[in-house]
Amino acid sequence: MKCTVGRIIYAFFLALIPGLFFSSEAALTQAFKDATDKAIDSIRRSDCEITFQYKGKDVVDTGISVSAKLIRHHFGFGGAICWDSGFVKVGKEKYGNAVKEYFEWCTPENEMKWYYNDTTGGTPCTPGDYSHGDSIVQWCLKNGLKVRGHNLFWNERVEFQAYCARPYGPYHPTDESTQIKTLSASEREQFIEEMVTRVTDMVTLFKGRVSHWDAVNEIVHFTTDDDGARVVKTPGLLATWTGKTKNNGAEVFNWILEMADSIDPDVKLCVNEYNVIEENHDEDAYINMIKEINKNAKNAKIDIIGLEAHFGGLVSREASGNYPGYERLINKMSKELNLDQDTSMKFWFTEVDWNQSGNTADLMEELMRFAYSRNDFGGLLLWIWWQGRLWRDDLKSFLVDNDFKPTETGKRWKKLKDTLWTTDTLVKSDGDGKCKFKGFQGTYVITTKLGSSSQVDTIELLPGPLSEKVITLDPSKFDIVSVRHQKQNSKAMVEINGRKITLNKNISAPVSLSIYSLSGKLISRIPINADNRTIQRIATPAGCHLLRLEAGNTLIYSDVSVKLAR
Repeated sequence: MKCTVGRIIYAFFLALIPGLFFSSEAALTQAFKDATDKAIDSIRRSDCEITFQYKGKDVVDTGISVSAKLIRHHFGFGGAICWDSGFVKVGKEKYGNAVKEYFEWCTPENEMKWYYNDTTGGTPCTPGDYSHGDSIVQWCLKNGLKVRGHNLFWNERVEFQAYCARPYGPYHPTDESTQIKTLSASEREQFIEEMVTRVTDMVTLFKGRVSHWDAVNEIVHFTTDDDGARVVKTPGLLATWTGKTKNNGAEVFNWILEMADSIDPDVKLCVNEYNVIEENHDEDAYINMIKEINKNAKNAKIDIIGLEAHFGGLVSREASGNYPGYERLINKMSKELNLDQDTSMKFWFTEVDWNQSGNTADLMEELMRFAYSRNDFGGLLLWIWWQGRLWRDDLKSFLVDNDFKPTETGKRWKKLKDTLWTTDTLVKSDGDGKCKFKGFQGTYVITTKLGSSSQVDTIELLPGPLSEKVITLDPSKFDIVSVRHQKQNSKAMVEINGRKITLNKNISAPVSLSIYSLSGKLISRIPINADNRTIQRIATPAGCHLLRLEAGNTLIYSDVSVKLAR
């Protein structure tokens, strides 16, 4: 096309039309920061109340101090890591230190994929080589990082199946067809058999060691090769090859999820998809497939809805041109999948990267704040974070450069995760001997001190208004506790249906709580230990009853209890 004066003037006027061209700047306004700060404080921080026990008794000592330090968030801040191009090429110490500095969750980029594990070069399949994936998992667990397994199956392309298992392919580069061939009965039977072996081997090997499995990657898209069109195709590749095409192809995914769940019922099962919240977005197909899977699930529903978030050249929370923005698309998905009611499912950003120019640090902060401030999100994982390992040369969202020096984006990531959204506090016990603090949810190292004695414990501060924790003090370290304990607790206390009654320390007769019907019939008599200096809590049965707390023939307390049956 020739560049005439008329075309230049026409292009100039087009540029003046609002919203026609995409903005490359983040919408990281102060109002957005204030709103997300408020939401984060509400949903990501909880109160913690620690009670101390010594030789089976509650400790009441105002001299106890606790240091509480968050070491891993409940929310997943993670990145993809590599064996050959990472640990082997760079070295375990240098590469590993960078991983630990920036992340608390990891996923092997390729080392668990079916085609990667296949070393046969032909059929039939033999036991796969899982050594690289196993080495990554061992390293992560040793260093306190959680693992997302990626993946059991990849539904998008023929060549993503193990070479030994696939009946044909890959497509010729000049073949623009998106047709998936139906297999013969014998081919189908053989492929299903290999799939069963795949699930059994992988889930058994990593049982109890990976927290998530991307059970199926890319459940609605299909393409023939890197340059082929990425089209929505349901039923897709795995459904067609196995003949499990019911419910628009969801049948095969239910089959995979049920197999995995039967081997490891504790692992979270995930589906994963691209072009859902990106500039080209097929969110309706993804929503409908998730609904079909969960509607037809027997035991294994989807736990994690993976949003790959390969944003490409447009990262925008707000509307930009014809793109509605990722916030509106995610709001739509959350509403249609009823995530405000079904809290068993969570979104995760699973493969975040982009090549958009502009202020990448602001784009990253906006994305982090968006996810962390939402109750329907469980984590955010970066697919590229080191400039030395880019799956596409034009990507810009890395945290460290080739020499592992932090970029502005990396500095922002750490500032939010490790400074703004962390807890490191020192508290002293109150009059009841309890230590209380409010902190970001996650795993804590608790250091308890009393005089010159100390001990270290680990606790989990989980979502919810209050986490009550009990720490047992080691008698070999805290000899003085029992003395302080006896001095502080001079009287026994009984709590009946939430009401506390103090027992006189001079009581010598046996103490009991008698429960009568309204007609005067004795239903039960509960003995009370008047020498026990901890609070003895008693909940009476449902119904209307007369209560009498007595020491021998002396009445200490009486009441009428009315409790509705649940």
